[in-house]
Amino acid sequence: MNKEKVAQLEALLFNYGEALSLSRIEKILKLKKGEAEDLVQSLQVSLEERGSGLSLIIDKDKAQMVTHPDCAPILEQIVKAELKEDLSPAALETLAIITYTAPIPRSQIDYVRGVNSSFIIRNLLLRGLIDRETDSERKNIYLYSPSFELYQHLGISSSKELPEYENFSQALEKLQSGEDIPSLEGREEN
Repeated sequence: MNKEKVAQLEALLFNYGEALSLSRIEKILKLKKGEAEDLVQSLQVSLEERGSGLSLIIDKDKAQMVTHPDCAPILEQIVKAELKEDLSPAALETLAIITYTAPIPRSQIDYVRGVNSSFIIRNLLLRGLIDRETDSERKNIYLYSPSFELYQHLGISSSKELPEYENFSQALEKLQSGEDIPSLEGREEN
């Protein structure tokens, strides 16, 4: 199998962060029908041969990049330490995007932030600050929303009670659609 295509698949699965169907892999990487299965197998062999900290889960017609089970102890330590710390600026930014625009898929969160948000979203899920549910229209997409626990912590009953909710949600919608966003500078703070 072509090393370049194996590398592209590895990057795709790493960036995507969730299970990806073989047909979608074929479409994205411009492969012929049936080639994705062989490519996934080649990547799995490559990861095993080089003793990678990453592994693949292959289930029927889907593949997902995950951390290798042997790395679980170190990752558990990292996650425990992070859950004890305050939220990072990137986590707060991601939480704000989700809270002001929910329900929202990860691809739109990534677009607004300009970077992959998989790790931060997982961290927010572990902390119980956001919820994840399957999109009713696209079964392979998850939508993220603020959790009941977040609303309790903030002392509100819905996102509409957040400060400047209308202004920020409209600005985020415009950003997602590619429109110019009016400056929020110079607005009075409450």
